[in-house]
Order: sequence, then structure tokens, then C-alpha cells
Amino acid sequence: MNRFLLLLFIVIFIPVSVRAEDSKLPVGAVENTKMDVKDEYIEPSFQNMSKMYWAIGKLDIKDDDAIDNYLLINECDLYLQYYNNDFAWQNIREVTRDHILKSMGQISTKFELLAPIILGRYDVENEEFGVERDSQLMAVRNIDFNSDDYGYNFTCTEAGEIKDYPLNLIVILNRPLTLEKVPVKKELAELYLNETQIPYDSLSKQERISKYKRTAYIRLKIRITQYKGTTVGPSGSLKAVVFGNLEGYEVYADSAKLKPLYSVHIKNKSSRRHLDRERKDEDSEGQEEKEDASQE
Repeated sequence: MNRFLLLLFIVIFIPVSVRAEDSKLPVGAVENTKMDVKDEYIEPSFQNMSKMYWAIGKLDIKDDDAIDNYLLINECDLYLQYYNNDFAWQNIREVTRDHILKSMGQISTKFELLAPIILGRYDVENEEFGVERDSQLMAVRNIDFNSDDYGYNFTCTEAGEIKDYPLNLIVILNRPLTLEKVPVKKELAELYLNETQIPYDSLSKQERISKYKRTAYIRLKIRITQYKGTTVGPSGSLKAVVFGNLEGYEVYADSAKLKPLYSVHIKNKSSRRHLDRERKDEDSEGQEEKEDASQE
């Protein structure tokens, strides 16, 4: 039982009153030769996104509907059992409010977005795959993310949209993303090419030519920084418009992200400025020490 559920257990079964407290690499990119997918970038599940909305200031902590819908999304069994019990639910609301406030700094705003791309022929001399025209990313600044692409089906008590919690996002990136080439070493490229042909082995030679595709997957690593607003998509679904920093991307041979092909890490400008300031401070301290020594 996690700490949040333990607090709710206390509130429900012990009558206490709790109150909440009143390709072109992007600028700064570094190519990686090693990848570890076990990092801090999480899947954009509905539950993870609902928590992220609090961290980026989209929701009002005093809004009872926002609290109720947070519980609907994240604690469905609890919602179904106690929502109609006004006394218990009021206490649950207050504990939830307090929990959100206290955990705000620990809520992750770092997400991975995974999408298929089609690779072209391999350039042996330059050791890189081209990206097919329909899959190329050309100075992309807006990422339109639809939760339906991930197969989400929210079925607690509600069908469709949940008030204040859009299932879909439009992420405005802090820098443009371009992907026309995917560098891959020859040995790895050969393994990848051999594997991509296996599903087509049972087809005739003619069918192999017409149907063969080299599918790969790009994993974008994005840190959401700020909420801008909410808009309505072409299908009528709500989309939260947010700002985000592109902090890197990876290309995999498989959707399970077990077979890495290429990785790019993008340095954060603010981190570089911080390091620059530290270097300047160190230089000035060193200069002062030299001056003091000369005066002695």
C-alpha cells in the first residue's frame, strides 16, 4: 500500500479532519554511441499526463472538480466506492489536495513519445540510412500527440473527455527537429537489414519487392515546461497545448526499444549557462588569488 492510499485509509476509517495548506543535429546536440532506455522519461499514459497537468500549473488546487477527476483517473476503485458518501468524500478530497501539493516537486514532466518511421536504403560509404520522405522530420516545431495512437481506453465511469484533463497534447518544442538520415555502423546495419526481411520470407519475390519496408521507431525525449491553453482538434477532441524542451531522441529497430540503432543527446542551454557562470566564477577567484599573491 503506497503512502497516498495509506493516508486515504486513515481518513476513511478514522474520523479525522485534514486540511490542505493555504540528418541535422539540433544546436547543442551530442551524438551518443551507447543507449540505456531505462531513464527518467516516462510513457504518456493518461494517469501520468493527469499528474503532469498539476506540475505545469494547468489546474487550480482549490477546484473540487479537478480533484474529483484526478481521483476518477488515478484511483478508480476508491472513486466508485466513496464518491456518493459525502462525508467520506470530503475528507478524501482534502487528503488528495494535500498529497498533490506536497508531491508537486516529484511529479515527472519528462515524457517519451514513440513513433514509427520508414528507413530508406543504406549508404555504405557514409554509414547511414536515409529516411523515407513521408517519415522525414523537417524543422518540426509542433508535435501532435494523440493518446489513441497508444491504444488508451479509459473506462472507469466516463466515456470520452474528462473535464480539465485532455487525453491529447500539442507540444511546442523549444527547438526545431530535423531527421533525414540515421547514422548506423555497418555491422549493426547488416543485422537490421537481415531482420527486416524475415517477415517477408513467405512471400513471392515480386511481393517482397512491392511490400518490403524497413520500419524503425523514433523515441523523442521531451520535458514539458509550461501550459499554454486548450484547443479543439479536427475530430472534436480536446488538446492541451504545452511548451516542451526536446532533450534528445533515439532510433530503435523495434517498438519494444530493445534494439537501439542511434541516439542523440541535446544539451540544455540553461545548464550550459550555469556551467559557464561557474567557470567565470572560478576564473575570477583564480585571478583574485593571483593578485593577492602578487601583493604579498
